[in-house]
Amino acid sequence: MPANALITKDSRQRQPRSGDAFDVSGLVDADAERRYLAGLLDVLNEQPLEARELASLVESPMLVADGTGEVHAAIREVVAAEQRPTRMDVLVAIKRRAAVAGRDELSDPTRHLFLELLEDKLATGWQAARLSRQAAADVADLHRRRRGILLAADYVIGLRHGGSDGVSQVVAEMQAVRLEGPGRGVVTFAEAVDEWSRHERVPTVRTLLEPFDRATEGGLPIGGLTTLVAPPAAGKSALAVQLVVGALLADADLRACYGLGEMDPQSLARRMACVGASLLGHPAVTMADAGRRSPQARATLGELVESLGNRLSIVQPPLTVERLDEQVQRTGARFVVCDYLQLVESASGESRVEQLDGIVGRLRNLAIQRQAAVVLISSMAKATGEGSRIGQFARGTGEADYASELLYLAAVDEHEGEDGTRGIVWHCKKARNLPQVDVELRFDAACQTFSGAVEPIPDFPPFEPGRPW
Repeated sequence: MPANALITKDSRQRQPRSGDAFDVSGLVDADAERRYLAGLLDVLNEQPLEARELASLVESPMLVADGTGEVHAAIREVVAAEQRPTRMDVLVAIKRRAAVAGRDELSDPTRHLFLELLEDKLATGWQAARLSRQAAADVADLHRRRRGILLAADYVIGLRHGGSDGVSQVVAEMQAVRLEGPGRGVVTFAEAVDEWSRHERVPTVRTLLEPFDRATEGGLPIGGLTTLVAPPAAGKSALAVQLVVGALLADADLRACYGLGEMDPQSLARRMACVGASLLGHPAVTMADAGRRSPQARATLGELVESLGNRLSIVQPPLTVERLDEQVQRTGARFVVCDYLQLVESASGESRVEQLDGIVGRLRNLAIQRQAAVVLISSMAKATGEGSRIGQFARGTGEADYASELLYLAAVDEHEGEDGTRGIVWHCKKARNLPQVDVELRFDAACQTFSGAVEPIPDFPPFEPGRPW
């Protein structure tokens, strides 16, 4: 029997009582099963080939939450029989199955679940298939774990009865399950090349901060961490706010999530009034203007609300990776800000260093699994300088340095310019797939806004900084 074999009725009857060593009742994720089915139904009408492929990722008995297996079986029936399957076809199949089973159509729990799944907004637009695929991997992984535990129970029962018949087969199956390993499985080299060929370069999120987008060849890398390390008052949060507002204005379909470690939503809105005024071409709004709710600050925030709508979600303190990930899954956000690392709470790990290492690892997994660009803000470690090496920048953990796709360390000019701004060079200390290019900016602390250190010359675009002659 293969490692991903279904748990049979006989196997389930052999399960020990709840609370015993071989109890598998807790290895069920009803939310993952619903996310998988919601995404599958979302793409069913418009993308039949995608729907067929998604429907084949798991077998119906692998879905063990109430009603999910029956909904999946109806979907599988429809995609196998219809060239252009629809959600209405699935509803008809569910009604037919209810009639065969002698269940009343209107009170049929499977029908009610189907209607609830249609209302779920967990997977929308272009992200439906991706989120469904991720949830299917979670469902299959839980099934594998349940199967491994039940096989272990079979092995123990066989030993207790003193017989060797079938024990060797159980051992072989257990070994197959173990070798399959946790996580989201493997891909072949051919699949890796196919994924590579469909992207001319690593996909990015454009930020409208031209010096940054130019240095990173397009913006923030999707599927990777961009870590900003800086001393206090260097504008770490201000830069993150500017990047997220610029990205949302640049892409009307983008959704973002901002995780607050200590700042409250009103303080975030205050900074957004300043940044928004600059990006929208309005008269400058200072933090003082925003604090006293000036007409210009109100007008700027009003326009931002119209432009951004509900595409920016804010996770308030206490900040955890789990709360961020939950919001990303719910909204389909492709841009995530964690502000900041040292304020993220965690119950795991014996020491704070272990906790921070684990937090960074989970944030990186979030970026990869949810295909999001994640900006991680970090305090600077003591005694950090230009001569510091990777592993010495982020306070309390070296993992942030190693896990980052891009890592920037801020160096602040002590002298303030006549216009009240300071020069801040964001030194690129790591760029996994790009040349390391520093980003030179001017920071207006009063307006919490960054601008290029050297403005392009509009009359002579071929001679703009960073462009070849």
